Amino acid sequence: NEVHFFKTPDHKYAIPGSSLKGMIRNWIEIATHSKMNLINDDWLSYRDLHNKEYINKTKQGESKAGWLRFEDNEWRLYPADLWFVKSKDINDLYGKKIIQEKSTALDAYQRLNGIKQIFFTEELTDKKRKATGISKTKKNSPNEGSGWLIFTGQIQSLDNTNKFAKKHHYVFSDPKDKDKLNLNTNVLAAFLQMVDKDKDKDKNLFQYFKKQKHKNGIPVFYLTEKNAVAHIGFSKMLRLTYKHPVKELKYDSHNEKTSKLDFSELLFGSINDNQKLKGRVNFSLATCQTNSEPYALPLTVLGSPKNSFYPAYIDQTSAKGQYNTYNQNKAKLAGFKRYGVHLDFDESKLSRSVHNGKTNEKTAIKLFPLPENQIFTGKIRFHNLKPQELGAILKSITSTKEQNLFHLLGMGKALGLGKIKFKNIQLTLNPQTEVKIADLEQSFENYVETKIQSKDTLNKLLAMQNEHAISDNDLAYLNFPKEFTDVKKTKGKETLKTFGEILKDIEKQQSQLLKKIKREEKLLKKEQALQNATEEEKIFINLQQMLSETENNLTTSLKNNIAKEINNLHGLFMEKNEVTETEQKILAELLKKAEDLSFKKIGAAIKKIKKEIFLDH
Repeated sequence: NEVHFFKTPDHKYAIPGSSLKGMIRNWIEIATHSKMNLINDDWLSYRDLHNKEYINKTKQGESKAGWLRFEDNEWRLYPADLWFVKSKDINDLYGKKIIQEKSTALDAYQRLNGIKQIFFTEELTDKKRKATGISKTKKNSPNEGSGWLIFTGQIQSLDNTNKFAKKHHYVFSDPKDKDKLNLNTNVLAAFLQMVDKDKDKDKNLFQYFKKQKHKNGIPVFYLTEKNAVAHIGFSKMLRLTYKHPVKELKYDSHNEKTSKLDFSELLFGSINDNQKLKGRVNFSLATCQTNSEPYALPLTVLGSPKNSFYPAYIDQTSAKGQYNTYNQNKAKLAGFKRYGVHLDFDESKLSRSVHNGKTNEKTAIKLFPLPENQIFTGKIRFHNLKPQELGAILKSITSTKEQNLFHLLGMGKALGLGKIKFKNIQLTLNPQTEVKIADLEQSFENYVETKIQSKDTLNKLLAMQNEHAISDNDLAYLNFPKEFTDVKKTKGKETLKTFGEILKDIEKQQSQLLKKIKREEKLLKKEQALQNATEEEKIFINLQQMLSETENNLTTSLKNNIAKEINNLHGLFMEKNEVTETEQKILAELLKKAEDLSFKKIGAAIKKIKKEIFLDH
């Protein structure tokens, strides 16, 4: 559970070239709208009691028992009868604690040395078939019912007072070979992927069953929809597989239906079923030039971001009343995953894996980062690049020359660690060519704007590199599992914001701030102008200020005030019985602006001032 900084064989700290390459490639993939190739193509499953879809599906069809067997090079499923058996009866029968608190189904099988046959008396209560009076041999069971003892899930204490605690397991009959079920290829693929992925539970259990080679096969539960097997699992309240695998929900523009290679594949290389292409860019090891030593952080929890967390991974803009999940046909992936840049790293805010006052060291890790202000040097070697390709690499690394822009690297990105900048960038071409870095960057930006039409994406990407873009509080790491569960409980009412939405909020705040600054500047200029102004000049200044305000906020009150100021000017000039040429020119311009407002009181005031001042004087 310890993560140390990378070291070379001669004990120098360094950043692997592959890490730098991955960081820069991801940046370029987003900027050039490349295909989403480097993602896990999982077929996910879920057991979510906060999800209405799950409740509806599990209520519609009670899960049934079956045996999964591999025959004639294919998997086949056969139904079986099912009985409930009390955990206490199992322990009483075998004279030892087969079922123990905090153990798994696999533990129980291993204590029994496999799937055991038992004999029992059948009872029917509460619409449940129960196996009672269980025995190891046929002669001790008067009703001669027989079956195989099947364990599921996390086993709880037998004296647990919680009425919802699991207090029983199951008995399966022999498979009904004549009633073989048709297995949909996608359903089977999803189940096999699920058990292969779940390393702590189902995978071990699945591998155990395969090694056991029980004559009946592998005991499973299944649900049917429209008379076909729709879901398979290892517990009665089984995990349901989503309708769509991850890659199927990419937007068309990110899809790989075409064999045409995208910008990042041509630059960094590609390996797929159709073709293999070597990249033209190589990143060297970046070795540390400073002599600092790593320091230990307190134990913390870094739950890897999981694509099963649909509130974040699925686009929720069209969600109404419920989150979109991997089940909807309209569902789409939310986009490329990026970490926001923290302003500071705060060790005191590290999430702790604590239960009943004790740290759970199984889920906690200890990071050993280097202190801040370390310097690393390295090289990027390239061959036969187009100007826009070299410009893409240069733009990605020179972007951090801006004061508040950073790249993020390493395991602690979500905590505020791993902020890096590129400096002292030198470009050497062979043969020597007079090319400016700025011109190459401009070549890339022109390419993005004319060929890809995603200049907006590039701007957002640069904005997201800013340490001031999102506050550190908004970037706080969700505590697992409570806060992730809390988000799901909102059922879509508390949608997680995308960076695009956050950026709109930032732009709105900046726009409001600029308006406020402009208003304050105008007021300051007005106050300064009024200090030494004559009476008529003050009225001119007030009228000018009011007319400028009509551009943003034209109200009836403001129009009434404008009419009042025009009448004040009329009274002032009538009293002094004189209008200079300069005053007449200013007055004419102001009246023209006021006339455009088409307000009755203003029109009457203008008509009066024109008749009695302009014509008479």
